[in-house]
Amino acid sequence: MKRLSNVFSQSTGSKLVIDGEVLSDGHAMQAYVKAASGKDKDTVQDRLLKIFTYFRENDVQADWYRIPGLRVFFDKYILSCPFIPNDLKEAEVLSRAIAPNPRGFLQEWTQKFGAIERFEIDPKALLETIEILPDVKQDFLQKNLHSHAYFYSKYTEWHITRCYQKSLKAKQVVDIGAAYNGFSRTLAAFDPNVQITMVDLGFPVGLKKTTQQISTLGADAADMSVIKSGTVDLVCMHNAFEHFAGNSDVECLKEISRLLKPGGVALITPFFFAQKHSVTLSPAPSFLFDRTSTYTQIVRKELEATDARLDFNTRIVSPFARRYDMETTVSRIIETVPDLRVVLKGCDFSETDSPQKHSLPDAPNMEIDPRLYELTHFNFLEFTKT
Repeated sequence: MKRLSNVFSQSTGSKLVIDGEVLSDGHAMQAYVKAASGKDKDTVQDRLLKIFTYFRENDVQADWYRIPGLRVFFDKYILSCPFIPNDLKEAEVLSRAIAPNPRGFLQEWTQKFGAIERFEIDPKALLETIEILPDVKQDFLQKNLHSHAYFYSKYTEWHITRCYQKSLKAKQVVDIGAAYNGFSRTLAAFDPNVQITMVDLGFPVGLKKTTQQISTLGADAADMSVIKSGTVDLVCMHNAFEHFAGNSDVECLKEISRLLKPGGVALITPFFFAQKHSVTLSPAPSFLFDRTSTYTQIVRKELEATDARLDFNTRIVSPFARRYDMETTVSRIIETVPDLRVVLKGCDFSETDSPQKHSLPDAPNMEIDPRLYELTHFNFLEFTKT
């Protein structure tokens, strides 16, 4: 019998043993399911039910995505999961015929608000952001959830905020959805005078100083009342805003408007959009690990209100994500904060410096991929307090 991988052991704290067989990872689960005899109570569906029930009844949420082969297993079998409501399964299947069409959104934005502004990425400066703290870089390489493109995408988010902090001479920065402190440490390394408050529900409740420059605030982004109004120069959200389910996105923006000083800036980096409003659920954390009907209720309400597409995506770690269409961009974002001027920006590399020439000195195979910065791939929203 196969032994549990270290990742699975650390994630669950217990072994997944079914019918006397230890299932070490997603590949072993697939083999177990395929080996069903087809006899009474030993069909593929019977075996899947045993696995899904195990996940439902045990605490496997932490680092589930690190279990080898588990995403592949979910890709293949997740629609057989009995804990996903049938109406959402049907909505997801029907949505496959509807293209999200992000380029269509960009055309609509240009027609409504004018040209998308260009934000130039200097590859050498981006590499400076990556290399300033080697321990952060190495830690992130080890924790990288997807590919080297994701690594550069995340560092690009950090680099954009670093550029704004430098140009604004921002001293008070709030980083929302900041469960990982890599960005705060990186920014602090460039400016010894900046003060950064990391906000995340995962932190201990209240405002707590962790270093001379960094504090944590355990709070919902919809209620950061411990931070005084009009005291913040720069607010950043790195791959966070799109995960705010229900009305949390709207309430968060109201709080950001309250926090910013006149002339202060907030960034949603990147901004996820589509011509057709889209809701994405990661089925495992939404339906297997969450034993409530929270996401079912949220998604049903949003599908009804917006006629949105619904995607199941095992590649995202968070339970919920959305892509805004023009109507919801206006109603949920722009009209929510009338005192903030909103600009959509698109990233690209400087024309004088080819990104293909650049890679990490200690990882030459990790070349910067210029496709990451194509117009529909990396855009962000800039808000300025008037």
